[in-house]
Amino acid sequence: MLLFTFLIQQVQLAPSLAVTQILNSDFQSNMASKEPDAITLLDLQLPNNFTNVIDIARVLSPAQAVKISQELQALEDKSEWKLRILTRSGPSPSPSDKSFRDLWRPDDRTVIIVEDISAPNILNFGTGLTVGSRLPRQFFGQLQSRYGNQFFVSEEGYQAALLNTIDAIKQCIVREEGCNNVPGLTDDLYFLTLAASIAGGCVFGFAARLSPQGRVEGSWQWVVLLSPLWLLLFASFGILPIVGRTSDWEPLVKNSLGFLGAAAAFYLTPIFGKSPIEKN
Repeated sequence: MLLFTFLIQQVQLAPSLAVTQILNSDFQSNMASKEPDAITLLDLQLPNNFTNVIDIARVLSPAQAVKISQELQALEDKSEWKLRILTRSGPSPSPSDKSFRDLWRPDDRTVIIVEDISAPNILNFGTGLTVGSRLPRQFFGQLQSRYGNQFFVSEEGYQAALLNTIDAIKQCIVREEGCNNVPGLTDDLYFLTLAASIAGGCVFGFAARLSPQGRVEGSWQWVVLLSPLWLLLFASFGILPIVGRTSDWEPLVKNSLGFLGAAAAFYLTPIFGKSPIEKN
C-alpha cells in the first residue's frame, strides 16, 4: 500500500508555464526537455544520517550544506512544511528515485528543489498537493525565470541561484496567504513599471488638454473616456507589480511622481499648441 501521493510540478518557460503529473509509485523528477531515463540514474549510497540537502554537484560548501539542512529541519519542526534540496550535473550518477523516496519520504507538504547545473534553466521543482494553496505554479515559474536563467547564473553563480530560491520559498510558504509572486523587485522589473507609469501619465496629460468636441462638453470627459488606457498603464503595469512583490513605499512614490510629472509635462507642453492654461 502506498504511503503517499506526490505531485510533481514541472515549470517550463515555453510552450506552457507548467505541467503536472501525479505519481503513485516511485518519486520521479522529469526535467524540461529531457527524457525520464536521463533522470532515473544509477544507485549510489545516500548519507547514513538524514539530511535535507543532497549536493551532488558541489554547489555548496560542506559547512553551508549542513547549515541549510539544519535551517530546513527547524522550518519543518516549526511549520510542518518540508523543503528538500538536490543538486546535480547532467546524467552523472546519483542515488535512485527509490532511495530518495525512502530517505526524504515526500508528502503533500513537501517542496523539492532540483538544481541541475548542466541544464539551460538550472531550476526544477517537485511539490506536494497542499503546496499549491500557498505557492501557485506562477510562483515557481518566476523562480525559474529570475534565478534559473543563464544570465543570472553567469552574473551571480549557481550558489546564489540556489540560496535565493531557498530563501524565497522559506519566506513565502510560512505565510498564511502564501505568495503569488516571488518577493523582491528586480531592477529590470522596476524600470518597466516606471516606464509604464510615465506612459500612463502622458496619456492622462494628453487627454486633459483635448478640446471639447461633439458630445464631449469638457476636457475632463476626455480623461474619463481614456481612463481604461492610462489606468491600465499606471495601475496594472506601474503599481500592482510592485505591491505584489514588496512592501517598500519608495518605488510606489517614484512611480506616482513619474505619472504626475509626465501628466503635467504633456498638459503644459507647447508642442501640441497652447496649453489650456494659456488659452484661459
